[in-house]
Amino acid sequence: MIELLPESHESLVGFRFIGEITHDDYAEDFMPQLRRVIKEHGMIRLFVDISDLQNEGIGVMDEDVSEDSRLFSIEPQLIAGDEG
Repeated sequence: MIELLPESHESLVGFRFIGEITHDDYAEDFMPQLRRVIKEHGMIRLFVDISDLQNEGIGVMDEDVSEDSRLFSIEPQLIAGDEG
């Protein structure tokens, strides 16, 4: 599951990745929300909390975000996790 953090506002957007992330979570939830915020605010700041992530699909997601030309409006992003 991917949830939008309640602290998100205007050009600051945060997400929490919880458990197993499916392609549908990513493609139908995360990316559309991210594109919506960029369309509304232009340059955004992105925070992603992966401390509860249980699969290792984040690498593919990161590549997609980096390669998607519509997402060049993201300032340097922060991805938080734990060492465990």
